[in-house]
Amino acid sequence: MCGDIRVSRAYFPSEISNMLKLGTRLGSYEVLALIGAGGMGEVYSAHDHHLDRKVAVKTLPERLASDPEALGRFEREAKAIAALNHPNILGIHDMGREGDVVYIVMELLDGESLRSRLATGPLPPRKATELAIQMAHGLSAAHTKGIIHRDLKPENIFISRDGRLKILDFGLAKLTLPGTSSADSPTGSLGVLQTDKGMILGTLGYMSPEQVRGETVDARSDLFSFGAVLFEMLTGTKAFARDSASDTLAAILRDDPPEMESSSGKSIPMGLRRILDHCLEKDPNHRFHDAQDLAFALESATGDTGSSSSSAIAAPIRSMNSRIPLLGAVALGGLLVWGGLALFRAKPGPSNAPLALRALTYSGRDTSPAASPDGKTIAFTSSRDGKSRIWLKQLAGGGELALSAGTDDYPRFSPDGSSILFIRTEGVRSDLYRMSVLGTDVHKVVSEADFGDWSPDGSRIAFTRIRNEGTSMVSTLNIINAGGGAEQELAKWPGLSVSTPRWRSDGRAIALNTGRSSNGVQGLIYLVDYPSGKIHTFTPANNIGFISSLVWDSPVEIEYIQAESVTGNGVGTSSAVAFRQNINTGAITPLFWAPVACATMDQLADGRIIFDGISGRQNLREYTLGSPTPPRWITQGNIGDRQPAFSLDGEWVAFSSNRSGNLDLWEVSTRTGIVRSLTDDAAEDWDPGFSPDGHHILWSTSRSASFEIWRANADGSNPHQVTHDGFDAENPTETRDGQWIVYMSTNPKSAGLWKIHPDGSGGTLLIPGSNMRLPEVSPDGSFVVFQTGTGIQDARIKVVSLADGAKEVFDTPVPGFQKTVVTLGRSRWTPDGKHIIFTGQNDQGLDGVFIQDFIPGKDTLATRKKLAGFDPDWVSESLGISPDGKRLVISESERMFTIFIAEPIHQLPKDRKDLK
Repeated sequence: MCGDIRVSRAYFPSEISNMLKLGTRLGSYEVLALIGAGGMGEVYSAHDHHLDRKVAVKTLPERLASDPEALGRFEREAKAIAALNHPNILGIHDMGREGDVVYIVMELLDGESLRSRLATGPLPPRKATELAIQMAHGLSAAHTKGIIHRDLKPENIFISRDGRLKILDFGLAKLTLPGTSSADSPTGSLGVLQTDKGMILGTLGYMSPEQVRGETVDARSDLFSFGAVLFEMLTGTKAFARDSASDTLAAILRDDPPEMESSSGKSIPMGLRRILDHCLEKDPNHRFHDAQDLAFALESATGDTGSSSSSAIAAPIRSMNSRIPLLGAVALGGLLVWGGLALFRAKPGPSNAPLALRALTYSGRDTSPAASPDGKTIAFTSSRDGKSRIWLKQLAGGGELALSAGTDDYPRFSPDGSSILFIRTEGVRSDLYRMSVLGTDVHKVVSEADFGDWSPDGSRIAFTRIRNEGTSMVSTLNIINAGGGAEQELAKWPGLSVSTPRWRSDGRAIALNTGRSSNGVQGLIYLVDYPSGKIHTFTPANNIGFISSLVWDSPVEIEYIQAESVTGNGVGTSSAVAFRQNINTGAITPLFWAPVACATMDQLADGRIIFDGISGRQNLREYTLGSPTPPRWITQGNIGDRQPAFSLDGEWVAFSSNRSGNLDLWEVSTRTGIVRSLTDDAAEDWDPGFSPDGHHILWSTSRSASFEIWRANADGSNPHQVTHDGFDAENPTETRDGQWIVYMSTNPKSAGLWKIHPDGSGGTLLIPGSNMRLPEVSPDGSFVVFQTGTGIQDARIKVVSLADGAKEVFDTPVPGFQKTVVTLGRSRWTPDGKHIIFTGQNDQGLDGVFIQDFIPGKDTLATRKKLAGFDPDWVSESLGISPDGKRLVISESERMFTIFIAEPIHQLPKDRKDLK
């Protein structure tokens, strides 16, 4: 009669009082069945004869109904809650009295409480985040009306069958009277606590420290309880549960929650961990400012600030109305983007204030900032006028002017502030130049350099050189006198791309990193002694995520900004965290959170940090080849959808995306627009590919300590690990006969192109080398195409024969015009195996897809022609081609590059009368 209503004990704690007989009429409501009971009354399913609908009717206990003062307060709060009319708060329809029975009428829910759901174990991070966003929105709506819950816990959270979260008993715990037993709790162990004055209200284990102390509480108390609930959702355990009530209370006041780890053994994404820590601050002044800020932080962590309902994912794809990314619009508007909404505090200083992020430039094409020694100006790179050049900006006045002719990048001020080092790129070659701060006296310092920096006394220059040696790359750190002369090789890294040298203030060491890797390899930090050249290696805060250039904060501390996902590795659809790391102790301290990725940072003389923020969106667009039909978007949003691969039937396109708040595999129907997930794991899953028979999907994942190749059924079920590389195995592609998976390894001990059977046996190194990437097997299984080179300037496409001992049969350059942060995607074969399609840049620097004939042993460069893309507003990155060769899906991105400054938030004076 009322469906499967699994809500026993969901509306409130369970304690049976005087039940109504079935069929009893309370106004127009006929009682049908008891569905829950407790110290705050009973809840019945009922039929509303007036509107002919099913409702829930809650009767109030006699002690409340007979107390005029308490009943008056209850009525006022019930009216306030009823006025909320929020989808994430249990709706109140009516209130009345029938004889001695006072009742309220609520919407009837169909589903289960969060407590019941958690009985089966913790929630996946994506699901927990989705529910947490809804909970935060519900709290925000109530707090805006001045209503505080004060008893948020899994028993008071309800999840409907369609995934909608509802907060129950909102504000009613405030009226709980003295003497309520701890047995009110459904768990029997964590009860409702109160003093004789009624000041301590809440459930043990979920109460805020101020509740425990019996202090007056505000909305921030609910945020602490929210954190306790979210902790339990993610881990399956209670954050502060101890053996006794007194120990639990002490833990709330004194202890940090335990390390975040799901009971399933899976790690919790760092973004969620930081948000959770911020909620569980002991001092309410250190928590989120309000629930709306909390909701924003959660939505930023997911990469999607749209609907939090899972049903929205499968909604029909609409045309794209805005061409400005959300984060880019924030930057261009010059608005303050709070440092993680004060997720982290600035390092100790006079104000010890939270950090704010403020945009310093607004063209959307500004990168690579460098601070002058006096902290009054910054140099940076901008392509705002169509050519990458070095610009100068006054921080006080805001004036900007171009200094160099281009194509230039990576400026560094000399210690006296009179000169600037920079890298000039001409064709595939980059050289180190210097010029005066006025843009005059431009001359070359050294040839074939990628990054440079001045020694603290200005007498020497350190620079890196990345070169190819056969199929491997080699990085070297070199020293040259500022006045010229012979260069000295100080350190060498075979097989690695090491960059952005930074001298320490005493001139006795140089810090570098491998942060510019475009794959899932863990970035590393290096310290090279000068002049001995001894190399010390350090591990950064996280095992994945693009690392920015380094800054020396003191002789023993470095600072850097690290992306929270591999999507920050040149893609830019990732948030990031700034860290300080002690090179002696290894201690790592988070400084602030940013909603953007970062490549280059520097520090002003007063300690403020400047950095380039990379934001944007990346979506999939489908082209019908040889047809005048305009291309259409098959995904959209402020997210990163990339690495498309067609299914065998040509309807579905698999891709990687951070739309869930974590990098997972998804697929979209090109026919209906339905989007559905293929993987749901706390690890990062990316670069999917289908087996030739269409029965399996392959991808690379960080589910173990390193990225490895995994394989599963085409729907994502029955996943299993294929490789055990132990360092970095990526870019899987399978031969037509299903016998081999070809992939790339960057393991320094065995880097190169490999093949392995799908069951993990028979691993064979095909070609050794450290600069190979993105293999793709030809349709007939005879050849493998892949890319080499250290960047777009020297990238080449090569083909080897699988049947002939990996003999090279094809080699052609990738067309490149200027430096770009966009990573080249996989080359693809046309279905007949006669052509190769790949991304590159035309003579105007626009990114798009080229097609070129493939003839083994022949130079076919003359056959190359443009196929699709080359949109001035979008950058083409990765691509997939349909099995019939008639459709092409390109992952295209908008990118915004903005120089930011992180600085303390200064409080307004309290005695300003005009502010009252």
